[in-house]
Amino acid sequence: MISFQNRGHYGQNIYIDNINLTGVIASPGPNFGAAPAAVCTGETVSVTDASVGTITSWDWDFGPGATPATATGIGPHTVSYASAGTKTITLTVNGGGTVTHDVTVTGTPAAPIITAGGPTTFCAGNSVTLTSSAASGNTWSNGQTTSSITVSNAGTYTVTTSNGTCSSAASAGTTVVVNPNPTVAFAAIADLCLDDPAFSLNQGTPAGGTYSGVGVSGGQFNPAIAGTGVSTLTYSVTDGNGCTGTASIDVQVDDCAGIKENELSFVSIYPNPSNGLFTVDAGKLIIEHIVVYDSKGRVVRELKDSKNTTVKMNISDLANGAYTIKVIAAGVRQTVPIVLEK
Repeated sequence: MISFQNRGHYGQNIYIDNINLTGVIASPGPNFGAAPAAVCTGETVSVTDASVGTITSWDWDFGPGATPATATGIGPHTVSYASAGTKTITLTVNGGGTVTHDVTVTGTPAAPIITAGGPTTFCAGNSVTLTSSAASGNTWSNGQTTSSITVSNAGTYTVTTSNGTCSSAASAGTTVVVNPNPTVAFAAIADLCLDDPAFSLNQGTPAGGTYSGVGVSGGQFNPAIAGTGVSTLTYSVTDGNGCTGTASIDVQVDDCAGIKENELSFVSIYPNPSNGLFTVDAGKLIIEHIVVYDSKGRVVRELKDSKNTTVKMNISDLANGAYTIKVIAAGVRQTVPIVLEK
């Protein structure tokens, strides 16, 4: 039915003739759309009715493996598929008219499984190789795309795989724990003479570690065994996690031309005891090198190339206690004990 209305505002009536209607009047019938037309298993398809005419009933069949398998009513309906293949969706309206559309479903790969090629808890500097059960198409959580990765950083690692169209869910995470190595220090040891006696090593911290190197045996260093020249000594500490830290120093051993330190007496140090300010006096000899050691044999102060016969030094910032001053002048050396009392 078509009506025409004229608002004449008290003028003449409207006269209409020669009316033409063009186009095609659609016949009642079923139709629908399914989008997207290609999905992966587990993804959803939206099915929307597009039937024309007077429709009083809709019967849907979404094909094998669909959830839901069937439905009634105009919709729209949301459908997913658990299996791969071409799925034919059928709509029947008014108990008779039928139309179909196909949806292509590609299988989604199963989530890979990660296998560790060794312990996933280790000390800094080590690593572990993680391997995906998928031979190809891998993408790891750190961005790598090989089937195996070698990691040395702590973190939780996952992997997905793809068949080129569909990607799997992420694998279960594999957590890597990296324990730090202990922080180790090895205080310097003064130059030694070949005929100096063996002495216990206690310059390493923290305590409880082991010493190694040429001339080291049973925690002692023997200059005669090390021989003249430079020997590298190493101090190693292993903590409760089995992680090891190391520190090394070089020790100089000289033959000292057969002169023993305790036979020299050219150096005087005053005042002694000292409040931290004292003078090293070598008489007429030019002082070449001064080293201050604490009671554990650690170097706490050092002065080189003074080119003077007397040198004033200040160790007032150090703790009270006994110290040893080693002075080298004119190619010979002498050690002098000093007491710091502030």
